[in-house]
Amino acid sequence: MQDAAEAARGHGDRAERLAAAETELNEHAGTKLVRRLEQLARVFTAWRHFAIDLEILIAAFETQEDIAVELMQNVRESTRPALQLELDKALIAYLASLGALIDHTRTLVRNQPKAVQDEFAERLSKDVFALPQAAFLGKLRNYVLHYVVAPWRFSGTLGDQVTAEVRLDSAALLEFDWNKDSRAFIESSGETIHLSALLRPYREATEKLHSWLLERSWDEGTPLIEASNQLIARRNLILSAGVSDGRDWHERVAHIQENLDRERRGEAQTDYPQTMPDL
Repeated sequence: MQDAAEAARGHGDRAERLAAAETELNEHAGTKLVRRLEQLARVFTAWRHFAIDLEILIAAFETQEDIAVELMQNVRESTRPALQLELDKALIAYLASLGALIDHTRTLVRNQPKAVQDEFAERLSKDVFALPQAAFLGKLRNYVLHYVVAPWRFSGTLGDQVTAEVRLDSAALLEFDWNKDSRAFIESSGETIHLSALLRPYREATEKLHSWLLERSWDEGTPLIEASNQLIARRNLILSAGVSDGRDWHERVAHIQENLDRERRGEAQTDYPQTMPDL
């Protein structure tokens, strides 16, 4: 009975220490930074996939002759709306994810040191907003998500060689209340805006900016992240009853696999070389 009571007390004490360790870890600034960086990386990756999907779709519409014919001749009413729907779906996904990327990026940058904020602003201006279409694409999300769906226009030629271009109607766009830079871009584009010409340069500039931002933020946050990793190691020691802090996980798994291979060969298994964590 005494042994059972002592074991119960030991279990309760371990549970309390584990709960305290989890709370400290979750509230640590390094943990919050890692979480924010991972979330931004996920949002960026999602937007990049949607961006490439939209580029591929428009390229197919403009280069595949059977689709180009459907867009240009506009006689089969059951076909063209279906094609337009594919463009709507791809553009809405692209712009919605762009909005998420912009908001997540602002949140991360706002919590970075001033030196990082200043360098980000400089790179944003030099690498992204140096593109004439940058302001327009950023505001196009407000137009499509809150005002009206994209005013598609299709132009090209029919004949021995079929060509087609997926465009946006400038006059319809200008019915919206754009900011100065976006309105100037639309007005300078003529009657229509050739969307595919805008997408890839903007994506590549945004990729460059966010690759820098994520790497710079990881580097800047190294002391906080290392402190958070120490808390993870201490929690792992509690979870494993002092056996491992988790940093030798890959070696342990490799040793288990090695022993399984030894067993299949009829050889003696070996013990894992145990060393107490230095914490």
